[in-house]
Amino acid sequence: MEQTVQEMTKYCDQCGAVARLQARFCGGCGFDMSAMPQSAVQPLVLNDQSLSVEAPPAESSSMDLGMAWMIYIVALLLWIGTLVLPLGAISALIYLVSGFVMTRFVMRGLIEFHPVHNTIANVFSAKIWMFLLWPIQMGILLLKLSVNSAL
Repeated sequence: MEQTVQEMTKYCDQCGAVARLQARFCGGCGFDMSAMPQSAVQPLVLNDQSLSVEAPPAESSSMDLGMAWMIYIVALLLWIGTLVLPLGAISALIYLVSGFVMTRFVMRGLIEFHPVHNTIANVFSAKIWMFLLWPIQMGILLLKLSVNSAL
């Protein structure tokens, strides 16, 4: 015998995504749904098969914070080690390659931009500063994420 559960749900006026009743912002587009009319709230019928809770699929791009710290420290030590040697071109190359790795793999694996702030200007600004000033920017990002996970 199949049981059904009726829940109330609402849909975003902007993009049509399903949202929780308590949600203030849409998870799909970031639209402020606090002033939505009650007409947007509709019943949602679920059968017992759809009530099974499954863990969301793990993203392959997510990175462990400890691994990010290790990559950062190794890249920093490698770059500082080349500064001691009289090899300016190699030092500059290692700096740029490390900036690329920090931007493309480490930063992308650690953070996800909110849909509202995922504009070309915001993403470009974050990525270009991470690429050009990676020793400072990545250190600050990792410190913030470490404090956030500890608290």
